[in-house]
Amino acid sequence: LMLVNDVSLRGLIPDELAKGFGFFQSKPASAFSPVAVTPDELGDAWDGGKLHLPLLVSLNGRIFGRANAGLDMTFDFAQLIAHAAKTRNLLAGTIIGSGTVSNKLDGGPGKPVEDGGSGYSCIAEIRMIET
Repeated sequence: LMLVNDVSLRGLIPDELAKGFGFFQSKPASAFSPVAVTPDELGDAWDGGKLHLPLLVSLNGRIFGRANAGLDMTFDFAQLIAHAAKTRNLLAGTIIGSGTVSNKLDGGPGKPVEDGGSGYSCIAEIRMIET
């Protein structure tokens, strides 16, 4: 497992999808963590095919998020891998992303850290909630 800063240029997505090209121009280069760990190295934090640890995010020196990566994860990694393998061969080095780490609150969107919530790991998520 490793972290990835998967950037989306959201302003480009609608036009790209309309052309049938998918997310090609709207997904620039991503940055990956310098370290990867195997599930067995995570001990009890690896449970049910999910990582149950907080993702600590700061923005401009302030805590922006501390959402638990496994808490509201829709599909576990086994399901994600099986789905991807339906249409392609997955070789050594294949990277499977789980999506944005986010925690719901009372069935709705999350809550900022300063208001007692888990905060966010994606600026676009809080902008969507604000609007």
